[in-house]
Amino acid sequence: MFGHSGRWLSNPLGLLLTQDDLLGATALVKVVGGDGRTLLGDARKTFGVKELQTVIIKGTARKDQAGNLTVVASGLFLEK
Repeated sequence: MFGHSGRWLSNPLGLLLTQDDLLGATALVKVVGGDGRTLLGDARKTFGVKELQTVIIKGTARKDQAGNLTVVASGLFLEK
């Protein structure tokens, strides 16, 4: 069975999503330190996040006029 982009993708929740579905369900996550400054670096290297891994974010979400979702994260928890 094929999706809009020609292939289905599996994810940790067991849902079948197309690549287009995943692109439409993304958010920018800015991780901040205790001083409120954005932490620099790649989350894969800094926190050990793997592709399609479930990440639980604690923070404040905002949506701009273009519909982009940004989360300013004060906590990050990795599901293993």
